[in-house]
Amino acid sequence: MLQRQIFKFILAAWVISAFGFPFPGNAEEPSGITLRPLTIHPLLKIKYGFDSNVFRRGSQALPGYAEPLTRVSSTFIDLIPELGLESKLWNWSLIFNLRVHLTYFQDQEAGRQSTTSYPEFLGNHLIKWKSPGQGFNFELEEKWRLTSDPIIQDIPYPLGGERVKRFYNQLAGGLDYTSRSGFFIGKLRYGWERNQYNNSLLKQMNYGVQNLTLRGEDRFLPKTAVSLSVRYRNANWDSPDFGRERNYDSLNLSGWFNGQVTEKLGAIVSLGFEGIRFREGNYSGEPVGTFELIYKPLVTSNINLRYQRSVNPSITSRNYITNIFEFLTEFRDLRPRGLELNLGLEFDLDQYAGLEDRDVKIYHGRVGVFYQLGGALDWLKLGTEYAGEFSRCNGLDYQPYYEYNDHQISFLVNASY
Repeated sequence: MLQRQIFKFILAAWVISAFGFPFPGNAEEPSGITLRPLTIHPLLKIKYGFDSNVFRRGSQALPGYAEPLTRVSSTFIDLIPELGLESKLWNWSLIFNLRVHLTYFQDQEAGRQSTTSYPEFLGNHLIKWKSPGQGFNFELEEKWRLTSDPIIQDIPYPLGGERVKRFYNQLAGGLDYTSRSGFFIGKLRYGWERNQYNNSLLKQMNYGVQNLTLRGEDRFLPKTAVSLSVRYRNANWDSPDFGRERNYDSLNLSGWFNGQVTEKLGAIVSLGFEGIRFREGNYSGEPVGTFELIYKPLVTSNINLRYQRSVNPSITSRNYITNIFEFLTEFRDLRPRGLELNLGLEFDLDQYAGLEDRDVKIYHGRVGVFYQLGGALDWLKLGTEYAGEFSRCNGLDYQPYYEYNDHQISFLVNASY
């Protein structure tokens, strides 16, 4: 029961982060400030808006409680300064990015006013070495994220009065080999992930994951390739009690096609199988795969259609299967300044199995209109966007907790150089 309660809190804490699906980036990257051998990319984004359901809470009461949790609607402001450093020296490349994301909610429910902050710090560091011509290439990348969330007062279980801090760290390195002809590429990758809480009641959910991937790729056409990959994954939770039913080893074997079908149409297709063996002796196997079409009617426009099926470790179950159906489109005016339109639709079906079986369906939608100024103000972009999220669940006794609607509308100013 305590695990369920803790998991409910985690969901409430994580929903403060942005909606979880990406959009295509701008066709033109900022030029930056050059101080050889460094190029500096400063960026500042300010977003002001309204969120109808900050903690993604449903309208029904949880089992055992007479009333549902309070739904909080609030205005908010996001301050996102970012600094990027890039350096290229001989055969080496270095990229360093640091972002600070500060969100302030102005709670005006029930006649009271209070301001709550949710700081988030993100880093991305990349080192590359490329041999002259064909041959070996080396890459090492680190990503990290630090969040600090205040206690949500009306959650009906104790959290010790501690602010919840979470640190996520990802380290990945690899070696590539390209044949002299350029048609064969071999890739060896190692990845390490660490998720850690400092809250005394959440420490049992600290875990680490290791991945080792070997991939061979044959480029039978300049922009088209087929490949075969083998990936081994190892997941371990720190708590022996919590990890007893969740620690596992898995092996994934997949075949891939990646390339251009026509001049304007590209495709990514993969089909494979992932077998998972849990340390306590249980075994499960699932087909996995990806199907994606990328259509570019114009140089500055993209239309993406994607389906993905994958197996992931779970906090509340042994594992869960994610099915993602996604439609994304971006249109930008061909002129240096002009309108940009983003539209995104996504449907996620998460099927949890092993300990607490359930299906969670999440519908995402987003539309944004932006205007890139020109002339002396070509570093400035103005825009507005709407985002909606709707969740439904079946197969679980606290199903109402997963069923909610949320709407968010915002206006933003983006300054980059």
